[in-house]
Amino acid sequence: MEPNQLARALRIVRTIAGLSMLAVVAATLFVPPRLLLAAAPVCAVRAAGNGECPLCGMTGAFLAVARGDLREAAARNAAAVPLYALFTLCGAAAAADLVSRRARGRRSPFPSPHPQEQPCK
Repeated sequence: MEPNQLARALRIVRTIAGLSMLAVVAATLFVPPRLLLAAAPVCAVRAAGNGECPLCGMTGAFLAVARGDLREAAARNAAAVPLYALFTLCGAAAAADLVSRRARGRRSPFPSPHPQEQPCK
């Protein structure tokens, strides 16, 4: 793989990851909590009776952060507040990168679904 191809591939991965993180943050702000909690999967570690995994309680904790209740968030999962901040920053950075690339006239890091048409000769 050439260096330019590798850089573009990494930019695509970074953008997708960042926008996915932004979607998680937006969901905690705009989707009703009961819907998010109903959609959250049951922890396989907890269901197997093996205690808690590092992500146990994260959905409720993210919802608490979105409400501004940092104490409840930390009580549900100690990593929730810094992780929510990281998701917010990475998501904002990805969105800003896409907007600034567009404003500077650079093409999107994603391949075009419509290849350039060749003019008839």
